[in-house]
Amino acid sequence: MLRDLHDEVDQALAIAIPEVRSNGGYSWRAIGEAFGISAQAAQQRWGQNR
Repeated sequence: MLRDLHDEVDQALAIAIPEVRSNGGYSWRAIGEAFGISAQAAQQRWGQNR
């Protein structure tokens, strides 16, 4: 059950993060800070070229 929830959250983030980047104007730095990771890690995880 927890694995399914984890997968659902990952899928939702994969959709939401590019949306807030393009329409919300958030930087990779801001997104990384929100998740406690670096801007580079955020871009690698959720960027279009992943």
